[in-house]
Amino acid sequence: MKVSWDAPAELNGPPPLYHVERTDVSLSDAQGQVIKGRRFTGSGSFRFSSSTLPVNTDFTGLQLSFRTRVEEGVMLFAVSPGEQEEYVALQIHNGRPYFLFDPQSSAVALSPRNDGGRRYNDNQWHHLIATRKQAVGTIIVDNQYSGSASATSGSTIIGQNTGVFIGGIPENFTLLRQDTGQAQLVQHGFAGCLRDVMVQKSSGTTEVWEPLDWESALEKHETYESWEGCPAVSEDGAYFLGHGFLKVKPEIFTGGDYFEISFEFKTDQLNALLLFAYDVDGKDFILAELQGGVLFWLLRWGEQTAELSVWVGLSYCDGGWNTLSVLKRGLLASAGLNDVYEQERKGMGGPLTISSPLYVGGVPPGVVHPALNKHSLLHGFGGCIRDVRFARGPVVSLAAVSSSAVRVNLDGCLSADTSVNCRGNDSILVYTGRDRSTEDLTLQPFTEYLYRVMALGEGGWTAGPWQRGRSRETVPQSVLPPSRVESVNGSSVEVSWEEPAEVRGVIEKYVLKAYSRDRPFSSLISATFPHSQHLTGKGHAVRLELGSETFLPSCSVWALRDLSTILIA
Repeated sequence: MKVSWDAPAELNGPPPLYHVERTDVSLSDAQGQVIKGRRFTGSGSFRFSSSTLPVNTDFTGLQLSFRTRVEEGVMLFAVSPGEQEEYVALQIHNGRPYFLFDPQSSAVALSPRNDGGRRYNDNQWHHLIATRKQAVGTIIVDNQYSGSASATSGSTIIGQNTGVFIGGIPENFTLLRQDTGQAQLVQHGFAGCLRDVMVQKSSGTTEVWEPLDWESALEKHETYESWEGCPAVSEDGAYFLGHGFLKVKPEIFTGGDYFEISFEFKTDQLNALLLFAYDVDGKDFILAELQGGVLFWLLRWGEQTAELSVWVGLSYCDGGWNTLSVLKRGLLASAGLNDVYEQERKGMGGPLTISSPLYVGGVPPGVVHPALNKHSLLHGFGGCIRDVRFARGPVVSLAAVSSSAVRVNLDGCLSADTSVNCRGNDSILVYTGRDRSTEDLTLQPFTEYLYRVMALGEGGWTAGPWQRGRSRETVPQSVLPPSRVESVNGSSVEVSWEEPAEVRGVIEKYVLKAYSRDRPFSSLISATFPHSQHLTGKGHAVRLELGSETFLPSCSVWALRDLSTILIA
């Protein structure tokens, strides 16, 4: 891994000495299968040039395949400069895909009408086609569900845009549009996977469609690379990489005299800040943290302070699922982890006021509070959180109630149930020097890591934020010969094979080759087949055309990945 960084914005002295620190991502699974696609975690986005969509035209055409488990998320968005009178968007709203467009003063929102109101956030692949011809828009999903509607303003041209955003809208982007109902843009980034994104470039008797060139993006924010792929298998939940946080919208949790917060989590961390929130104008706060086998639940309302410690041992950080519940009921405070509970009664009840966001899994660097200084190790949570409930209400999705997340993947949790050992603050130093780049040569293949840079000078030291990175893939291992070769006719055979047993990375395609046993030095017959993503983990079968001459073939399969080729048999 190559790590590079800029000098501090203000040196305040001679050039500093740099330390580069590395730590493992929590519950990382380099063996997990990945498939071809562009992964979005709910907080990442790309910005492409305005010319990505044809401008000053009476047509729009977009195609893509998507897979998601969340109910809300922007997949694509482009808006005109100035008053933002025109826009085009693809989004998931209430679990359904929508095509939005406005050629001025007439916003249109399209979703399939003949699908019985089904939801598409089922973590399965769906294909979407959205087109506009003058004022008429059409959406088609999975080649069978469709809907259409027309703009009524009389305008048919959509002009310039400020850039095309894929995956979400950056926090610093100001949205001026005041759309309502289904035409309103959702305020969440997309969490899931996209592939096969196509843009219509011309209309008329012959339509021209071109694939989106991901490498042409002008800006990238918290994005995954194409070679990293998408997890083939995942489960519900928010995945905290470590040293990050999730910020819940302030209106979701405001405290009170009676409240309860519960959720399930799994982690490999011995120490982790789980929950923190406070009153901006007062002294009230709540804080839940794991420290050395103990769950601490601290809260203050008025002049009352409750401090509970629940000894549960080290079983909570073995990678298995745990159930946590913390509550306040009048003058009673209680905390429990895996059916071990403690409670404390104070002399007086009363409401506990919370006006800050509820922070889950850590706090931003700018949050300063006496309770954090006194009680917390400020070690961010790493692992997975799911089934969050407030006041024993329905399960809420952290993707739906969060306003921002840093180093948190909202597209689901890795489903590997492997036993792990408890980790402390196990970061290691990988570089010391005055250069502003280094290479880390001690990594495992296709594994995620977190890095940060510290700058040291005569007056002290400071550290930058953690940054995620992944080491590159390796060639597949333990590859078997074709499992079946069966003659179809005199000039073709059907060949079956199993996926390699150990793959760290995305298999792009297979190359099947055959030669004549009677004439081993004759030219090889070769055919290329894309990796069947819907058959991940299963066998593959294709027909190989051998030509007009009949001979007994001997087949081999090559699995091709980025910069890698391996002979399977």
